[in-house]
Amino acid sequence: QLSAPVGGPDFSQALASQLTTLARDGVQEATLQLNPAEMGPIAVKIVLDGAQAQIDFAAAHARTREAIEAGLPSLAAALHGAGLTLAGGGVFEQRPGRDGEAAAGDGGRDGAAPDADERPAAAAPR
Repeated sequence: QLSAPVGGPDFSQALASQLTTLARDGVQEATLQLNPAEMGPIAVKIVLDGAQAQIDFAAAHARTREAIEAGLPSLAAALHGAGLTLAGGGVFEQRPGRDGEAAAGDGGRDGAAPDADERPAAAAPR
């Protein structure tokens, strides 16, 4: 849980502190709840290779992604202070369900359902 509001003056430092603690503790995946709750959550994946940290973020809201990107220098500095180097990663859009599968499944159902409903309805009065 990050109490600092997304985009607020303390958000970058709060995010950096939380992630540095997670990385130091060997946490590989986490979900961070945000303030306000509508701006989150953020899914985080941390891969450590020695002192090199690769951190990927996924967030649904553009404003949240922008705040994370703006906080990357603070994150790099905090990790450096803990003896780690931010060596890669990125900020990505988080979509409901699995990418590809959800879109293909929804498209197939949406396309098939009206046809299936219309045919019996048209055939029933006859």
